[in-house]
Amino acid sequence: MIGVKLEAGVLWIKPYGQRLDAAVAPTLRAAVADALAQRPHLTIINAESLTFVDSTGLGAIVAIMKQMDPQGALAIAGAGPNLKRLLAMTGLDQVFRLFPDVAQAEAALLGTAR
Repeated sequence: MIGVKLEAGVLWIKPYGQRLDAAVAPTLRAAVADALAQRPHLTIINAESLTFVDSTGLGAIVAIMKQMDPQGALAIAGAGPNLKRLLAMTGLDQVFRLFPDVAQAEAALLGTAR
């Protein structure tokens, strides 16, 4: 299951499972399709529950970024060791903004704190 909320140009995505892989990536893409049609300026993915992300899951995240406002940013909050390693290996840790948790992402990007 994937939680999706679009609010004031910010797309919030929260996978509830532990995996983002070939089995889950199509569900993620379908869940965010309507919100991405509105070209959000900022997307924050809450990755705290993810313990495994493969290249297909990473491809789904990249696809989300490509469908956003071109001047926008994608942030990943709470990435675990597997996802951090995958992002570093692909150089995407230089493309996405990484935060230790959602509260810090929200504070840094939106100027608010939970």
